[in-house]
Order: sequence, then C-alpha cells, then structure tokens
Amino acid sequence: MPRIQANFHLYAENLERAISFYTKNFNFTFLGSLVEGEEHKWAALKVENAIIWLGKNGTSFGLILLVEKDIIPFIERLKKNDVNFFLPEDFKESKIVKDVIVETDWGKHAWFYDSERNVVMLFEPLEE
Repeated sequence: MPRIQANFHLYAENLERAISFYTKNFNFTFLGSLVEGEEHKWAALKVENAIIWLGKNGTSFGLILLVEKDIIPFIERLKKNDVNFFLPEDFKESKIVKDVIVETDWGKHAWFYDSERNVVMLFEPLEE
C-alpha cells in the first residue's frame, strides 16, 4: 500500500506566534518557511504523517488532532498555557464528561482556539 500523508493549510496572521503555539504545546517540528512574495508566506510544521502549513491564505475552520488515549493531560497542559477552550453550539446538549470534554458515541472531544483563532478539536476515539 502506498504511503499516505495528510496536509493541512491553516490561517496564520502572525507566523512566528503560530509556530510557537504548535511547537510549544504539541512539540510539532518546524520544517521551515516558504516565501512567494510578501502575501504568500508559509511555514511548515511536521506532525507524524502530516504537514501543517501556516499562512495568510490558509483556512480557519479547523484541525482535528487525534489523541490515542486520554485527552485530559493535553487539556490540562494547554490550559496552563492559557489556551481557550469552548463548547460548539451543536454540542451544548451533549454529555459533558469533564469540564470541556464532550462524550459522543464515537469518542471524546474538546475544542479550543489556536493562537490565530483557528478552531482545533482534540479527539480521543472510543476504545474497541
């Protein structure tokens, strides 16, 4: 089977701030920057089998970070770094298992804003 790699393009008004957010909070590896004129500056971050591109032409409607087991330590670490969690309107009636964690039939979820106000979801799938 061929190797599959995911690429995400997230909006970043301030590349240095966005790079710092993801390297500090998730230990993503900074791969470098790409400049195609002043308006098309991108930075690349590596996370396992994916690359996250940050730049002004990226989208802001979300990134899902899969956590194999226990999203609670991630949430606690992010809160210590002043990351803002929120509950989306569609999930206000869902079962809240702890603080900002919603449990559904397929797993646990928690949503937060990154440094550029992009929506990011932590997802812990149900154990089989």
